[in-house]
Amino acid sequence: MGNWGTTPSTTRIDRSADPLSRTVQFVLRDGDAEIRCCITFEALQRLARVAGHAAELAEQLFDRHHRDIELMALTRYAAGDFAGGVVRIDVNDLRLPANEP
Repeated sequence: MGNWGTTPSTTRIDRSADPLSRTVQFVLRDGDAEIRCCITFEALQRLARVAGHAAELAEQLFDRHHRDIELMALTRYAAGDFAGGVVRIDVNDLRLPANEP
């Protein structure tokens, strides 16, 4: 496995919002490995600290925070923390901001 987060060979090759699953799905490539990942709209909202309809802003929120999201996904992938061939990031993967319960 690669040197996650620091190697220039790790790149995102695709990203799209899926309103039905309420996720942004993305694919990372590290060398020959293609890593399928997704982050829930709710996790995007928490990460961006925004309220409202994340579906309309999902791709923009993802683009704004892609470095943090991709690092989380790669770290989980390297640890073998994924199921069904997909690394899924949800609100449980994010720390609560200090002002949230």
